[in-house]
Amino acid sequence: MFRLLNDVVNNSDGACTLDALDPPSVEGRVLYAVVAAPRTAAASGASVLPRPSFTWIGNMHGDETANRELLLRLAAGLCSGELADNDARWKALQGSTTVRIIPTMNPDGYERRTRWNANKVDLNRNFWSNEFPYAKPTLDQARKRDRYGVTMYPAADMWSKVGNFSLQPEAVAVSRYLAAAPPDLSANLHGGALVANYPLDACDSVGALSSCPTAEEPLPRQLATAYAVHNPDMAAQGTQPFSGGTVQGSAWYPVLGSMQDWAYHQLGRLMLTLELHEVKDPPAAALDELWGQNSVAFLRLMELAGIGLRGRVLDQQTRAPLAATLTVTSPASSRPATADTARGGYFYKPLAPGVSYDITVQPYSPSGGAVKYLPILLKGLRLGVSTDRVTAEGSAVTGAALRLERTLLATRAPASKKKKMLRASS
Repeated sequence: MFRLLNDVVNNSDGACTLDALDPPSVEGRVLYAVVAAPRTAAASGASVLPRPSFTWIGNMHGDETANRELLLRLAAGLCSGELADNDARWKALQGSTTVRIIPTMNPDGYERRTRWNANKVDLNRNFWSNEFPYAKPTLDQARKRDRYGVTMYPAADMWSKVGNFSLQPEAVAVSRYLAAAPPDLSANLHGGALVANYPLDACDSVGALSSCPTAEEPLPRQLATAYAVHNPDMAAQGTQPFSGGTVQGSAWYPVLGSMQDWAYHQLGRLMLTLELHEVKDPPAAALDELWGQNSVAFLRLMELAGIGLRGRVLDQQTRAPLAATLTVTSPASSRPATADTARGGYFYKPLAPGVSYDITVQPYSPSGGAVKYLPILLKGLRLGVSTDRVTAEGSAVTGAALRLERTLLATRAPASKKKKMLRASS
């Protein structure tokens, strides 16, 4: 893998670099990410925002091989300039968006053509975090049977057998990489079905509930729809639960410890799980057709990276970056976001087309210092594009229509006057 990816990067004329993730797999194979970044230097300055970013992760299950090959083809096309040379939309994407591609997350499983890693762990049931809103199932819950001996909670039972292990090195490597620079949007690729799966994958400790849309709805469903409509075979799925080629994960079947749920709960970012080929390990002759079915959908999803509100929070006097909490007051169900001083006060809050948002931004000193700041009120935020224009087949709406960008200058709160204590006369 290194030799192949290194050749791709070395022939990119500086358009791509290669990251080695840490730690390596159980058997010592290094996981790699190809980074395709715009060739032009980014502008500098306190108020300049990082470019939108998208991360692809393939071959999480070692026996699902075609998605790995599609990502290798994507990396080669981006790095060589072939895609941009032949299409203005690809050229615009490469001039505006940072794309990271991890072609294989499970190199040991790939070598064996097995679903699991070398420890026989299902990596898509091995992601867990204290940020999950429910506890891990107990073994008693996982093993519970009805009077006929049938498992009552299949998701918990499956997790206890193939996911209930310490975080595997492959999961550590990918989670570290994602957390170091959280992508605005990402996708985890699989095979064995044909559907765009959006979060959440599980609603509770045992997978008893079958529907729990995220607080970001309708955006996750819109993103899945945008992918499906650009994949003709996926869009043609007309029966439940895959109507229109999309499904909320838990409504299909609950999965405890999935990576897309980890990304949502831990990073506050949206990840889709894309099932791209019904045959898990198709012959090489099928890859051209698979690329033709998915390449435009790949492009459309990457164009939607960063959809929503992006910006920085800075001290009005010093222009120093500040931390902040962004609380959505309307619609009340939408989850908060944070501004991070490690990234220059940068924040990103996904917003859905067709929805009006009121947001209160509360800046604060990252060191917990004495300086206090007044809240910043953002009222009636709305993207300049309709839902139909985001999800429709052939849509090429990008850039400013999808993103509200703000530099928020925080005003220091007036110092409180201490009341003087009057001494009683003697």
